[in-house]
Amino acid sequence: MTHYHLVTGKLAADAVHTVARRMMADDPELACTVEVLPITVAALMTVEWIGRNLANVPDSAEIVLLPGYCRGDVQCLEQTWGRPVRLGPKEVRMLPVYLGQQSAATDAYGDYDIEIVAEINHAPDRPIEDIVQIAEAFRADGADIIDLGCNPGSHWHDIGTCVRALRDRQLRVSVDSFEPAEIAA
Repeated sequence: MTHYHLVTGKLAADAVHTVARRMMADDPELACTVEVLPITVAALMTVEWIGRNLANVPDSAEIVLLPGYCRGDVQCLEQTWGRPVRLGPKEVRMLPVYLGQQSAATDAYGDYDIEIVAEINHAPDRPIEDIVQIAEAFRADGADIIDLGCNPGSHWHDIGTCVRALRDRQLRVSVDSFEPAEIAA
């Protein structure tokens, strides 16, 4: 039996527990424990931070698996804990594949239709020609919607002209503003 000690943060904790339970149900030779550290986003962990916040690893754990985005050299943790420490996959849904199992978690992957929004910050401070050029570059990079970021506390008088220039190029436009007159343009 192989025992993995999975380290994660608060946001991914439920998903890691669910995937671990599913993997153990599929493989009776696999044991997993989950350690939820006091951080919201696991990807922000560093090896040094983990060393300060995870003092003990269960004696039965053979391998400690850290979040895939964790930064730092794991050798210091291996020396402290006396067992191998590895970086896991960057996405929890890939954990079964990483550990040599088929992944049921990927069955529905891709069922969602997303749109990419690219924001042009402080658009009122730029010439309309520059905004059009930036928007075209964003579209070439995959953006579906161009968001015009307005400046809080001021009114952009040329927003209608800018929106029309973008729409004339068949670009979808949204306006990021608290000003009703700018949004209506």
